[in-house]
Amino acid sequence: MAADDYKVEYHLTPNGWVPGTNWYFNRQQGDTKPRPNDTVETWLHHATQSSAYAKEEYVTWKKTWTNPDIDKEVIAGLHKKYPKSSIK
Repeated sequence: MAADDYKVEYHLTPNGWVPGTNWYFNRQQGDTKPRPNDTVETWLHHATQSSAYAKEEYVTWKKTWTNPDIDKEVIAGLHKKYPKSSIK
């Protein structure tokens, strides 16, 4: 059984990544956070680790929404400017 199992929504906006709703062992933590109006994409980050001392062993990113009104080149530029690795 995993020691940690969490999911966090992240919204890519023109100003960077904004955290959204999160879940711990599939139970929502706090209130649902609405998607910011200027979101261009929403992604779900899922990670587990087998113990508090282990590295994250299972990490996935899944795109769950894209604003159809935003040009793909604009989105690509935002990903270059704000890579997922910049999320803290």
